[in-house]
Amino acid sequence: MSSSINEKLSDCKCRNTCSKKDGEKKKGCPCRTAGRYCSQLCVCGNKEKSCINKEGYVPPPKKKRSKSQSAGQSSHDDQSNDLSTPALRQSEDDENRLENNQVKAFLETLDADMVKQLATCVLQKGVGSMDYIHSMMIVMYEGDEDEVPPVQQNIQEASSPSNSNARQEPVPDWCRCDHCFIMPQAIENKCCKHKKCVTNTRRFRKLCLDPEFLLLSSRNVGDIRNDPHDNNTRAFRKQAYRHYILDTYGYLGKGNRKVAPSCVVTCIR
Repeated sequence: MSSSINEKLSDCKCRNTCSKKDGEKKKGCPCRTAGRYCSQLCVCGNKEKSCINKEGYVPPPKKKRSKSQSAGQSSHDDQSNDLSTPALRQSEDDENRLENNQVKAFLETLDADMVKQLATCVLQKGVGSMDYIHSMMIVMYEGDEDEVPPVQQNIQEASSPSNSNARQEPVPDWCRCDHCFIMPQAIENKCCKHKKCVTNTRRFRKLCLDPEFLLLSSRNVGDIRNDPHDNNTRAFRKQAYRHYILDTYGYLGKGNRKVAPSCVVTCIR
């Protein structure tokens, strides 16, 4: 009689693995609390996991991963390692050299007429000015310092004060640099007031006449103002004026308008 009572007292109806005793806040397995094993009369455990408090319980062996899973894990580790150690990129010079070779290889497949049409179309949609074409031809001869291209000779002769055909109009009275012209409006009749005209300085040529520098500045302003990309000659002239005013006076904006000298406007145009 006493044995049956003890068995009934030891029976449990846990729906888990009977892994814990009764605690202060949570109720555990009565069999484990009493220090006994769960009997065959206990209704404990579930389909996924069996009771671990039964006598003679042996834990199941751990599942081994298949080759496909291990291969997938190894490939994932390789990818993570690749992300942590990025591959070395080519230098900028190597990338430019590769692009130039691709362009040359493409031009070799075209006839002369098609090359002329393509060059005309690109220049019209891009910078599209004779000054830019002259500057690009001069850049092609920069590798040989002794050789001066005929285009540069013509530009130097045209800009030389000794050339009689350089100016067809007399120098205005208010001009001190001998490079100014009479402008349509009186407020534009302004000189840089330097004996050596500011347009002959290397700084001016870099800030106001360099096509690559003007193109970068135009893109920067377009990104800030969310303007459509425009790289025609009008946009380049606008950036050149802005560069000169900002470099000379140190500020831009409404209420601080400054007029560029006649020599600067003429050179930029």
